[in-house]
Amino acid sequence: VIVTGIGRFTGEVRVTFIIKAPVTLTADMITLEQYEYEYDGSEFTPEVTVVYGEEELAEDIDYTVTYSNNIKVGKATVTVTGIGGFTGKVEVTFTINMPSTITDKSGTYKLSDSTATLITGAGTATVTIPASVSVSGKTFNVTAIADKAFYKNKKLTTLKIGKNVETIGKNAFASCTSLKKVTGGAAITSIGASAFKGDKALTKFPTLKKLTSIEASVFQNCASLTTFTIGDKVTSIGKSAFAS
Repeated sequence: VIVTGIGRFTGEVRVTFIIKAPVTLTADMITLEQYEYEYDGSEFTPEVTVVYGEEELAEDIDYTVTYSNNIKVGKATVTVTGIGGFTGKVEVTFTINMPSTITDKSGTYKLSDSTATLITGAGTATVTIPASVSVSGKTFNVTAIADKAFYKNKKLTTLKIGKNVETIGKNAFASCTSLKKVTGGAAITSIGASAFKGDKALTKFPTLKKLTSIEASVFQNCASLTTFTIGDKVTSIGKSAFAS
């Protein structure tokens, strides 16, 4: 810059300044607040930090941030784009993992590769255990009801068991003293010990054509259950299975 005096002023001053080339952003400048999340159906937006040398850059002054694929299970992308004195575009990924459990109106399910086990039942009067549950577009067949899933649930009166349930665990419905009616369960092959023990109001239970084993005390003290059809595939009945 040349400044030249005129009028009452004379002389000339030369001052220099530097025009720097824009700095290109690189991946090693960028850090995410967190790189792994567990799916919960919400949008994940980890905080982004960008450092050039020892200087921490400012969002919307030196760079902008956008997110994509950041709700469903899988790889999500953060795109950092330079502005002002910075240029370039860098994509950084983070992971949204499948959760280990999921809860719906019938209860809480533990998820495996492709199946689900009901581990804690809902505290409602009527419960329908579904054939499957879905998480982030993936379907898990409900194949089991865990030990003590509804143990001492005094509110439960009516239960419908989904078509893919194969096993009922020990004490799964024990001491559900208000339970009156059970339907469904066409795929059930085994019922664990004391599964319905003490369900004194139980009057209706379905015929389970695939059932192969009834463990000990399954229907013990179910005084109102006067009729139970044992299918032709049952090969073992445990001690006191129907004792009063």
